[in-house]
Amino acid sequence: MTIHTRYTTIRTLIACVCLLALFDSCRFFDAQQDPFIISAPVCATGENLPWWHAAGITFDFLNISDCDISRLTAECRLYDAETGENPFLGDNRIGVAFSGRIGAHSKESLAIPLDPYISAIPDTPFAIDRLEICTIEYADGSEWTNSEFSLLETITKGIIK
Repeated sequence: MTIHTRYTTIRTLIACVCLLALFDSCRFFDAQQDPFIISAPVCATGENLPWWHAAGITFDFLNISDCDISRLTAECRLYDAETGENPFLGDNRIGVAFSGRIGAHSKESLAIPLDPYISAIPDTPFAIDRLEICTIEYADGSEWTNSEFSLLETITKGIIK
């Protein structure tokens, strides 16, 4: 065996070990699908009774689990659609809790009223960034938690339409 052949063999072996270590530590293979699917949220201004008077957000929630949902929490960030800046004096994170039954393998429309956060009807709808489901409580007592988020302490009451 020549020095060049031995060098190539060692280099190939090191590359294989590095690739195996990389893939072995990757959590991609252990990833599990969330127990829901949500649509893109839509912000609307103006009255939409009985859900809100000034502005609100709607989105569809599909429960793809085998259990009925009794409660869930979500959060998102709102921005001025024209400037991209925070439209509020304080934090632009909105936390919301939904209580009510969402059956297993069923879809419901959810509404987040923005009335508690605004003092006037905005001229244009807000831009919504990163709507996330944070926790789900199932009718059987089990729970699902999104480990990437810590839910806000101040939570608005949401509506299952």
